Amino acid sequence: MPPTTKPILYRGPLAQVASVDVDDRHLVAADWKGHVTLWTLGDPRPRWQHATGALRGQATHLARDRVYVTTVGGHVVALARETGALLTRVEGLGTTNGHDALALCGDTLLCFGDGADGRSGRVAGLDADTLATRWTRDENELFRGSTNDSVYVVSRVHTPSAPWTLRELSARDGVVRRSWSAPFWPIALDAARGTLCLGEPTFVEFRPLAALDRPGPRCPARAWTTTPARFSPDGALLAMTAGEGVLFVDVRDASARMSSIRHTKAAGCLRWGPSGDRLYSGGWDRTVREHRRDTGPATVRSAR
Repeated sequence: MPPTTKPILYRGPLAQVASVDVDDRHLVAADWKGHVTLWTLGDPRPRWQHATGALRGQATHLARDRVYVTTVGGHVVALARETGALLTRVEGLGTTNGHDALALCGDTLLCFGDGADGRSGRVAGLDADTLATRWTRDENELFRGSTNDSVYVVSRVHTPSAPWTLRELSARDGVVRRSWSAPFWPIALDAARGTLCLGEPTFVEFRPLAALDRPGPRCPARAWTTTPARFSPDGALLAMTAGEGVLFVDVRDASARMSSIRHTKAAGCLRWGPSGDRLYSGGWDRTVREHRRDTGPATVRSAR
């Protein structure tokens, strides 16, 4: 089956798509010109678009009645979900270079981005209603997952004597609850099932958090990227961007296949639908594309 741009294209972003989020009703995308676009699922025509007035947008998140977005320049914006009207806006947080990194944990909105020194790695916990800052953490860390009351981060600095470190933080106050030393770069975490995907430039490997010292199923892949990979809701598959396409990796045996749905330029961000039967990818071709879970021929790669 040749690559295709169908079945559904969501068009409307005015620049490369930086982040997407989706639930059972709507799909939202932030683009690199600072626009936020919302669609009703199944309808490729945008429902509304909001210009944040910033140089570019970075991350977006759908909540019950709001859409959150971070932008370059230190802005965090809350929009009305149904209309796109501006509800709340805060500035000067220095937390807005967190590509595709926003999480809502209870009543705390977690934002990731640059600290005061310009390094990517600040975490900020905001009140989800008012966007007032509750806490910040400048430890050069990136987002790797969240639950209702915890957020998981990975250190960006690593030396031979100091392995990669994954930490669980309290979403309420940013206090470190637990930490794990990982032998390779932590790419994605399924916090509900305690499964960690690790990688280097030529492979990804799955290991349980309870046994990070034991090798697990491994798939050859170019995995060295800070763009988040995404576990499916049932934990059975990991989706990763791969050039213009999306690679699906089976967690059990690390067999992998490419989706037959492809962008015309690089794919940059991913999000699973809540049922897990569809994945949505945002690309540099200014579109969001829909991938069915079973789309595309199987391309089995060697597993260890």
